[in-house]
Amino acid sequence: MLRVVIVVLGTLTAFNLSALAQNRQTEPDAPPRANIWDVRIGMTSGQIPEHDFIDISCGTNGGPPSILIDSFTNFSKCPPEGTGLHEVYFAYDDELEYWARANEYVTWIAIYSGTKVMDQPVILSALFDGDGIVKGIRIISDARADPQQRLAAIVMRRRFTGRYGEEGWACEDLPPREGEKPFRRQFIKELCTKIYKDQLRVRLESHYYQKSGQTTFDPHTGQPQQGYFESTVRLELYHLSVPVDQM
Repeated sequence: MLRVVIVVLGTLTAFNLSALAQNRQTEPDAPPRANIWDVRIGMTSGQIPEHDFIDISCGTNGGPPSILIDSFTNFSKCPPEGTGLHEVYFAYDDELEYWARANEYVTWIAIYSGTKVMDQPVILSALFDGDGIVKGIRIISDARADPQQRLAAIVMRRRFTGRYGEEGWACEDLPPREGEKPFRRQFIKELCTKIYKDQLRVRLESHYYQKSGQTTFDPHTGQPQQGYFESTVRLELYHLSVPVDQM
């Protein structure tokens, strides 16, 4: 009887794997969709392919969207930051995610689910000057992601460094605040800057630690706690004309 069960289970497993492989083989090529790298410094608000973006709103410097403005051309409705730039939040259109799920295209579900950079959930924004020219781009790991995704967010630090070249960075350790301590034996609180190809000022800020009051184990029950840590990466790209002292 046991042998029969094992044979049946093995047959079902083989069938499922075969079906999954067949499904992947029949998946079409990925339809094109614009992403953050298609928004470039020097573009006008009208040149951004906003048909691939949704929730176009005033940004809040890494927080949730504020006033809905519907189009990048309405950037002036957003109050200027200290740099004089207007922050406009946006997310990726989820139409292709629904298409992938409806057709059970496993590969494309993973690619098109949510707003991600390097497979990490992020908050995106473009920064416009008074003439509607993109002078900055902001990518911040999303603090609303689940704990496992947030835990992996720090990996973007290395990937962004590689994207803009390993050499030429000026890095400084930011001072810890009272109560901040290492998480998993690491304490990262770092700001790195670089001039890239004499065109862009790159700012990369990384945080990986526990804040005051955050503990891995509940002090009352001794049970593990999920999400009690800081793991964030912030990448900002600026045109060289943007004043450094106002950032």
